[in-house]
Amino acid sequence: MAVTKRIVCLANSRKHQGRCVAGIDLDSGRWIRPISKRPGHELSASERQYEDGSEPAPLDVLDVPLIGHRPAEVHRENWLLDSGKRWRRAGRMTWDDLLRFTRDAGPLWINGHKTSVDPR
Repeated sequence: MAVTKRIVCLANSRKHQGRCVAGIDLDSGRWIRPISKRPGHELSASERQYEDGSEPAPLDVLDVPLIGHRPAEVHRENWLLDSGKRWRRAGRMTWDDLLRFTRDAGPLWINGHKTSVDPR
């Protein structure tokens, strides 16, 4: 099911030979990470750039053409990119605008307070 999602970009990081772009869907408030068909799912320059060749930046509001939801075990936010269509910048948000997407998700660590387990 092809769809265009409007997201606020919160990440544009290096991944393998490309980039990983992710953000929040402005309609649902859920995370979305557009992925390619490549084994590492990274996005090439032509797949992620706007028509003018610029890159999505944090806080950009963008329209991303997607083919469909492709959740993986630990990446439920994956959506397969329609690589034949360009992304469109629809605006920008402020950090204050993002407050409407905050929520208390509970503990971040399964062991309560650490990122590692005591080896004893």
